[in-house]
Amino acid sequence: VLACVACMWCVVGLLCWRVLRKTPAQLGQHADGAVEVPSVMAAAAMPQLPGPLLWRHRGFRTLALAVSLSLFAQTGLVAHLYGLFAQAEGAQTAGWLMGLATACAILGRSVVARVLRRTAVPRAVAVATYAMQCVGTLMLLLAGGAAWPWLLPGVVLFGLIFFFLGAHTAV
Repeated sequence: VLACVACMWCVVGLLCWRVLRKTPAQLGQHADGAVEVPSVMAAAAMPQLPGPLLWRHRGFRTLALAVSLSLFAQTGLVAHLYGLFAQAEGAQTAGWLMGLATACAILGRSVVARVLRRTAVPRAVAVATYAMQCVGTLMLLLAGGAAWPWLLPGVVLFGLIFFFLGAHTAV
């Protein structure tokens, strides 16, 4: 227990020292409504649309609708997964499976962030992740809660895209 506490303090301390001590100005950010200082990133970025104009853009509306529906479906699935796994495999195994899905979510979000930095096509990335989500969910359905050859890959594939869909619109 003390080792876990020490590890947690080290991780939180490192995050505070490396990330939280920086001011928004040091990160090149500015307050809403303030005049933006030109930067290399801003020059290379896609044109930004202000709030009301953004909703007139058909591509944004369809992507926002898809992301919203997907997050709604993911929330419902996650709410039931632990209970299904616990009934079929026991509480401890269900906990490990949900932990695996979470670890895969962190990995998936990191990969998508890197891919989106290199490509300015968020829709293509969204299509690929929705395809992975469909395959992972189908594997979970085929597993029926207890068929390990389908269950483990289903959890991994579902986890890789688990709640990271907001990254599509972030770039």
